[in-house]
Amino acid sequence: MLLGDERLTVAEQVRILVTATGRRIAVRPVERPAEAVPSRFPGGVPQAPAGAVVERVTLLRADTVGPRTGTVARPLGSRPAACATG
Repeated sequence: MLLGDERLTVAEQVRILVTATGRRIAVRPVERPAEAVPSRFPGGVPQAPAGAVVERVTLLRADTVGPRTGTVARPLGSRPAACATG
């Protein structure tokens, strides 16, 4: 996850990292939400974490932006700089 003032899709974050590092980054396909919990927790897991895993996988599959929070701005005392320009 890149932190900054922009809301970026997963694909956009990967493009920024490839450009910044000059390295190839392999992105593996995101599993279907119904497969997410059993593949991560074969022995089972309580409902709350299971729901969070399914929600995150659903967002990743849709290649959507995540929620914007004040996590970075609060300690900085200002808005964070952009991740990329141009």
